[in-house]
Amino acid sequence: MKYNKKMFLEYASAFDYTEDFYNNAKENHGKPITWKQAIKENDEFMKSMNCWSLKDFQEWFDFRKFEIDEKHSSKQRGNNARSN
Repeated sequence: MKYNKKMFLEYASAFDYTEDFYNNAKENHGKPITWKQAIKENDEFMKSMNCWSLKDFQEWFDFRKFEIDEKHSSKQRGNNARSN
């Protein structure tokens, strides 16, 4: 089975990094952030995944051994460009 961008986005939707953004804000920004700000950062991060390549997903989720369907990926990119 070859994995495509839609599959990775569905997989990614199961994760929530809000707590990570909240707990690591001081490290990354130099000061604490509110929970509401952490939610916003998580939402922005998840939206940014729409622009990721299949290789980006493979790296982030450590799925480098899985085959990817590049043809489906380029079709997805075209659809995303029109919807944005």
